[in-house]
Amino acid sequence: GVDVTFDAAPTRVIVQESNALDILLALGLGDRVIGYFGDAPVLPQNEAEFEAHDIERFGGSWPIPSLEALLDANPDFVWSYGYDESVGNTVDSQLEAGLGPYAFTEACAGDTRAQDFERVYEYIREISEIFDVQDRGAELIAELEGVLAAAADRVPAGAEPPRVFLMDFGEGPIFTAARGAAPTAMIEAAGGRNIYGDTQGDAANVWMYATLEDIVANDPEAIIIVDYGDPDARIQLLEDSPVLSGMQAVVDQRYGSIIYGDVIPGLRMFYAVDTVADVLWGEGQ
Repeated sequence: GVDVTFDAAPTRVIVQESNALDILLALGLGDRVIGYFGDAPVLPQNEAEFEAHDIERFGGSWPIPSLEALLDANPDFVWSYGYDESVGNTVDSQLEAGLGPYAFTEACAGDTRAQDFERVYEYIREISEIFDVQDRGAELIAELEGVLAAAADRVPAGAEPPRVFLMDFGEGPIFTAARGAAPTAMIEAAGGRNIYGDTQGDAANVWMYATLEDIVANDPEAIIIVDYGDPDARIQLLEDSPVLSGMQAVVDQRYGSIIYGDVIPGLRMFYAVDTVADVLWGEGQ
């Protein structure tokens, strides 16, 4: 990583990824944001802050924007979710251009730390300090801790954690969350157990590909699908598969879906714990 010092709170901010926008809006910093790259809809609790300011959507989450695309908006702070040397967008190029770079550390090469709730608290504390809104940052962290506490209260006393499979992309093998991935923390917070939660991943050390045979051997009792636009097609894949259709989760049709923005560190992973809990314990439990 590179240490960057900010002499004053930035006033013209661009973010690459909706989870960064979520945090800035929740901290009441919408007036500092000039634009964002992202696909997730604005969180309901952030809509008033978003609509109160002229925040432009420059594009989707991918591909990573070029340095020129950033410079065109004349920002003084860029919060990135990864870089791409092929389009001239690196930490060094941003520094040379006079931009203030800040990054989600889990998207940086070599980062192997757990993508858990504490990681999000770290971002909130750092951003709160950069923008001199430490009191609001502390309040936001307390609110998020309350979300997790409420989720924990939904777990029936003495209940055995249900076995859960996180179904991301692929038809076989299937990409899934391993030890240290955000969905693993979410599943555990909802009272479940990720069937690969103790497995070392091979993608950024926290994600992995699982063979159909191994998924069946772990026999998940619930499946959480990452929705890229057609979760019903993923359910159809499970139910039509001669390999997967006999799993307990498929027999019981115990499914839930979350979006990409929920499975990367940010505010959404806290709120999505309730979605997982609905699948594990029933809505209203």
